[in-house]
Amino acid sequence: MDIETQIKAQEQKIARTESSTAKLKTEIEHDQINVALCTSTLNMTDLKRPSAEQLKTTLSSITLLTHFAAKHGALS
Repeated sequence: MDIETQIKAQEQKIARTESSTAKLKTEIEHDQINVALCTSTLNMTDLKRPSAEQLKTTLSSITLLTHFAAKHGALS
């Protein structure tokens, strides 16, 4: 194999690795968003007698996270 062919093969390998890394980063971001949504939901269900302010804050968090998740394609 000549040098040019080896260089092209290495460049292709790097490109595949970069693509895989980008996909993994996106999956991690989506997982983080989903964890935040689940945590907010669980926090709300753990409250025995939530005040109106607690409910408002938790629902606001869930709403914001849901909009953010939808915008970034994290909802499946």
